Amino acid sequence: MKRDRNINALMAFSILVGLTIGFNFTILPIHVIHLKHDLFWVGFITSLQYMALVIMTFVWGALSDKLGQRKNIIIYTNLVASIFYFFFPFADIIMLTVLRGIQVFFLASWILSYALATEYRPKAKGEILGWFTLFNAVGWGTGSLLSGFIYALDSSWFFYITGIFSILTALVLIPIKDPPRKQVKDTSFGSILKLKNIPEIWKLCFTVLILLIGNYMVFAVFSVYLKENAIPIPAIGVVIALSGLPSAGLASIVGKLCDTYGRKIILIIAIILYAFIWFIYGIIDNIWLVIALWLVPAYTFYTISTNALISDLTPSSERGRGIGLLNSFYNLGAFIGSITGGAVAALFGFQPTFLLAAFAVIISFFIAAKLKEAKR
Repeated sequence: MKRDRNINALMAFSILVGLTIGFNFTILPIHVIHLKHDLFWVGFITSLQYMALVIMTFVWGALSDKLGQRKNIIIYTNLVASIFYFFFPFADIIMLTVLRGIQVFFLASWILSYALATEYRPKAKGEILGWFTLFNAVGWGTGSLLSGFIYALDSSWFFYITGIFSILTALVLIPIKDPPRKQVKDTSFGSILKLKNIPEIWKLCFTVLILLIGNYMVFAVFSVYLKENAIPIPAIGVVIALSGLPSAGLASIVGKLCDTYGRKIILIIAIILYAFIWFIYGIIDNIWLVIALWLVPAYTFYTISTNALISDLTPSSERGRGIGLLNSFYNLGAFIGSITGGAVAALFGFQPTFLLAAFAVIISFFIAAKLKEAKR
């Protein structure tokens, strides 16, 4: 992939976003358990952030299309979001929930980076998204690996360090040039969803919704599941981090496969992988096999294929809204899945939760099978 200043800055942004996501994904559920030993609260605080993202990913996408710019929106909103991390160490469970819920309203704008990536490489969307995912996976793995050790040493400094990296996430985008694009003149509510390929976009959105409901039933409680199986907190960070290695290794290859063989088949592969893994989780009680299956890089297949699909289905003047709408359904699925996963795990245990997740993922397969790709 030919590099320039814009691409280099965007990849640095991707690493730092992955780093902070890795920190939060690994430690926030454990921190909630420390504050209030209750799986319902784990599911609730995890799900609340996604409810905010349901609204704001589309709002930021629509606003970026209206203004004709993405860079400044990402920078300013991420700087505001970073401030909240410095208050987390002093928060009880209620205040933590409120602060995190407000914070993610601003963090949601980072999804516009997917639109930026495809606009820098319009003829190789799959490849550029593959590289973006690769660097994101490197950041995710690094953040997850470090998070357990930092939190075990000092929980307050864990959040301060997360805040510092979050500030850097915004600052690395300052040198980039925002590609020129048409501004959307008609911004009435009825016109916002007047997208060129809206029937296929809805199919993709509902595929993502059901798939993510299943996935986040597992993701929301996975750190706690490892902790309940006597895995030390630093080791939990290592386990989460290891999932980034195969994702990083395959990301650019998966991106090229998307460009060569189509997006839909890659998405179908991701769905089959997830259904298989969650089903095995539900019927076995071997923590080492669970950890081994956690390393299967289904996430890479899913992320690249869905964002390439929505990029194909939307011209640049609609892409902010298209990617925002897709990720609103992503986060709606994460919201429903997280709160459901916490509740089912609290009432019935982890393995029934995993089986229910597998069932949801299988449903998404039948919706994805009806998708039609746009001409590239």
